[in-house]
Amino acid sequence: MKYVVLVSHGTFAPGLHSVLKMLAGGEREDVISVGLEDGMSADEFAEKFSNAISKITEDDEIILLGDIVGGSPLTNAIEQVSNKGLIGQTSDLWWNEPGNGIDSNINERRRRHRHAKRQLDQ
Repeated sequence: MKYVVLVSHGTFAPGLHSVLKMLAGGEREDVISVGLEDGMSADEFAEKFSNAISKITEDDEIILLGDIVGGSPLTNAIEQVSNKGLIGQTSDLWWNEPGNGIDSNINERRRRHRHAKRQLDQ
């Protein structure tokens, strides 16, 4: 299955999810949203996100959408997806370069993530 996973600060992602439900005619199991709520720590968000994606398997694909590149919700989501071993089947979309809506530098981010993980393991 292909999942669309929305993450944001506040209620933007859950709000967009609500609109998608209205347009699509009801709940869809292939759309997941998690917002970093006011007062929620990054660790609490990471746990909430991890629980939200718990049903996603290695046979599935993920399209990950975030509100701010480099923001806590997106970086924590990428970390949780990576920890679950799903980064290889994940596409993330945002405007990272003029005229480019698809992040063409995912391999560089994976390399940086592996490097950071090795640093933590030492």
